[in-house]
Amino acid sequence: MKKSHWAAIGLLLFATVVGSMLIGGLTREADSSSLSHNSRGWLVARLYLERRGYDVSLIDKPLDVGSRNTVLVLGFPWQRRGTADEANALRAHLARGGTIILAYTGAANRLEEDQVSETVNVQWKDARGKAPLNPISWRKYVSTEWRLSSDSSRGDQAEAILTTAPQRAPVPPPSSRILFRGEEGLPLIFVTSYHHGQIVFLPADVFSNCRMSNPGNANLLETLAHAFPGTWAFDEYHHGLTATAAVAGQASSRPFDFLLLQLLFLYIIAVFALAKRFGPAWEDAPVISGSTASFLLGLGAIHDRLGHYRDAAQLLCRRALDLDPHLKLPEPLALTASEADRSGFIRIVRTVSEYQQSRRRKR
Repeated sequence: MKKSHWAAIGLLLFATVVGSMLIGGLTREADSSSLSHNSRGWLVARLYLERRGYDVSLIDKPLDVGSRNTVLVLGFPWQRRGTADEANALRAHLARGGTIILAYTGAANRLEEDQVSETVNVQWKDARGKAPLNPISWRKYVSTEWRLSSDSSRGDQAEAILTTAPQRAPVPPPSSRILFRGEEGLPLIFVTSYHHGQIVFLPADVFSNCRMSNPGNANLLETLAHAFPGTWAFDEYHHGLTATAAVAGQASSRPFDFLLLQLLFLYIIAVFALAKRFGPAWEDAPVISGSTASFLLGLGAIHDRLGHYRDAAQLLCRRALDLDPHLKLPEPLALTASEADRSGFIRIVRTVSEYQQSRRRKR
């Protein structure tokens, strides 16, 4: 295939990937969102609390919790980054004796999770190593399921809490109360104190829609709702939900979208320009190789075509005298060389050759 064909195929694949990302970004629901219907959403958990009669609310603006009776539910991953003001609001909520349910993803390199955990002085540690690069091993790695056990559990497997095995886990502070552990006794669900408040760390997958059908997961939600009464406020602002007043005050993102489209258009033009050949194909001149005799014959043919007989004849006489200063050439030979044509040049060559041979015999 020609290079232009490969470039067209590459451009088509690129456009397909970009289109899929754009379409997927428009239709995908946020994980850990109490409004999300997908398998990683928390819609079932929120509806469970509402049907059980617990007070539930949704947060659609930057975090600023005013009541200590509010149980702030932070489900990761976030679709919006947190701010320094929100970090101060979390500290203030805990200082008033409030409660935070912090549902972490357990994935590596989560900037928002790191920022919130640093706010409450909680570090992370590796839980089961990096994900393998082999596709088959990677698939097995990300689908690994753990059954969490409690120190006070009766070992009833029907009531076990199920979750996807995390890649990393938070490190409980020394005064923490461990509720459930994973493989090799790794603490995954625990309660820790910060100022006058409390923080419950748990994997976000525990309360996902695909896990709430398991009795152990539903029982944990019921237990936490009973242990921490008050209004359970689900943070939906960082999953994309925004109040009408906040939307009115925000600048439109349409100019930025047009900028991205222009950059994409310029990229496509650059790909076409690089894929297109500049002018006809260049063919390298064949390398001339051969013996010295063939080279000299070729050189002589060029001089013969250009008619360099007189210059060649005069140069021949001078070179012969330079080579042998005692060589005696007839004086009329120089005049003949200045007017030589092809036949005259050949006669001069023969004459010089005869005199040189005669000179060598006399030696």
